[in-house]
Amino acid sequence: MASSAQATFNTDVKTRSAESHCVRCHSTFTRNNLKACVVPHVFDGDNIQIWQNYGPGYDKDYYYESKCCGSKKKVIEIGCGNDEFRMSRIGVHFRGRHATLEEDVQYNGINILRCKHDEKGECTRDVLEQDERPVFMDSYDRR
Repeated sequence: MASSAQATFNTDVKTRSAESHCVRCHSTFTRNNLKACVVPHVFDGDNIQIWQNYGPGYDKDYYYESKCCGSKKKVIEIGCGNDEFRMSRIGVHFRGRHATLEEDVQYNGINILRCKHDEKGECTRDVLEQDERPVFMDSYDRR
């Protein structure tokens, strides 16, 4: 007879090889660890603030506050409309294990959203990914 520790291990091995859907970040995964699930900060492009004004005839630098975490997380746009952002030290909103059960997730209606299902019952939410450009609220469907 297998011990409960062995039974749990065998179940984990079986789960790792099957594809699962994360109800937090909406990615499909086969492996899960403490850094597997990543949700970026989301910024409000309509709430633009002047970061630095270099004087008449010069571009201004602007900043956007995180919609999910407020003023403690800001991204700076260098010059108006240049699409060049300074994003050092903003990190991510969430990093941890993927979740398959909704009760294991704290949804915020901003960047951690409940699954939205199509007629086949599959989740149609986009996986939010941050690269050299921040994620703005108007770039994805939150309904």
